Amino acid sequence: MFEKIYMYISARPKKILFLVLLLIGLLVAGGWLRHYLNTGSLIVKTNDNSSSIEITGVGTSQVVSQSKGELQTNLPIGKYTATVSSRSSTSKRMVEVKPHSSSTYTLDLQKSISPDYVLPFGASSLVAGKSIMFYVNISNQLLYKVDGSGVPSIVDQTDAFDSIQWQNEHYGVGLSQDDKTLYTINDGVVSAISLPFSSKRLYYDLSPSGLLVVSDGNAIYTKSAGGQFNKLSDPSSRVTSLSVGDGGVLVGLGSNSDGEDKQISKYIMVDFSGKTKASASFLGNNYKWSPNGRMVAVTTDGNAVIYDANLKEVAQIANNGSSTIVWQDNNNLLYGLNGQLYNYSIKDAVSTQLSMVPVGSSISGVYPSLDGSSVYLLTTQNDNANSSSTMRVGITAITKNTPSYYQTLGIFFPSYTDQCSFSYTNFLRPVILITAWTDTNTCINSAKAELAADELPVDAFGIVFQPAEDE
Repeated sequence: MFEKIYMYISARPKKILFLVLLLIGLLVAGGWLRHYLNTGSLIVKTNDNSSSIEITGVGTSQVVSQSKGELQTNLPIGKYTATVSSRSSTSKRMVEVKPHSSSTYTLDLQKSISPDYVLPFGASSLVAGKSIMFYVNISNQLLYKVDGSGVPSIVDQTDAFDSIQWQNEHYGVGLSQDDKTLYTINDGVVSAISLPFSSKRLYYDLSPSGLLVVSDGNAIYTKSAGGQFNKLSDPSSRVTSLSVGDGGVLVGLGSNSDGEDKQISKYIMVDFSGKTKASASFLGNNYKWSPNGRMVAVTTDGNAVIYDANLKEVAQIANNGSSTIVWQDNNNLLYGLNGQLYNYSIKDAVSTQLSMVPVGSSISGVYPSLDGSSVYLLTTQNDNANSSSTMRVGITAITKNTPSYYQTLGIFFPSYTDQCSFSYTNFLRPVILITAWTDTNTCINSAKAELAADELPVDAFGIVFQPAEDE
């Protein structure tokens, strides 16, 4: 009997040890399984072995992994932003880490295109056709045009504009600076629009086919060029944003009765019969329809999201907060981020840097030319909001290869002497604009001397006189 008791007592530590080891094994196996199911391998390759590769969280700048030339890492499952960058170029895309698998992405860099100087001041609401360009000068908010002469001329001296939406260089609709009046611009002729309501707040947009949509925050109306206003819809909540494309009207709804712009979380898609065909909730502060009316790009807090006409997500762009996104065509979007211009391809799901403006400047406006050959940029000095310029980036084989002195115009001009001032435009050709307070020949000779001193080809520039301000 005593022997059995002794044997039982002697066996207990072995059983306890076995149970402890079993528990530890189960914990280790569970941890391994959890890690196996919740992590994956990410590989990012590029065509530049000296470039840096960074992986960040979506919409954040927190780096979770980095390398040079090629990156291979294990990360928790989920979506991230992969960025490949060198001194002169950047490429980025959304990547996804999948459980217990390896995801490989290739992000190649391309040569950055140097931008040309076009105007020595900032231009917004810009539309550029083959022979004429309209824009709003941000210094006085007046509408100007430039044609083959290269001389800017005021279209309307009395009406200042907050913004203008263009169908093409012949037709646009603009909102007054006080946000109370809409105007049509027909071949440079400005006319006030008689609205179907009276309101302190006015929302509007113009579709690629020329359909105008307006709202006072209550009802929504549509109007074709030359036609009358027709009521489209009476939403149940206050209208706080409008964006119209040939696929319908994206309507933001909210309760901001104080009239201030705020991010809205509820949206409806209204077709042109007035029916609500889709609804969704998301954050948005800028909205752009694709030319074919099948997709709408919405900038949000940290990224841009592309939806179809039924408000189903098509793609996400890792643009980290840009609000300047526009469509180049039905597959490519353009946006400015800090001082870099990017192209996002829906097909490839990749953002590629096209150009970089001078150091110390940022891009606050992006305007593709109507023929798709170039992109005009409103640039602003980071340390001086009153210092701005308008630049252009060629994106076709012909427009990429501009003379190098197009990229230095803004460095040397505007300039002044005691008796002359010299400025420039560079729409269809480079032109030196002279204002003279003395004999014109003196200023012509001074302009040519300055061009020569700056090593710019004198014969390549047109020279045009402008009247002095006091004349």
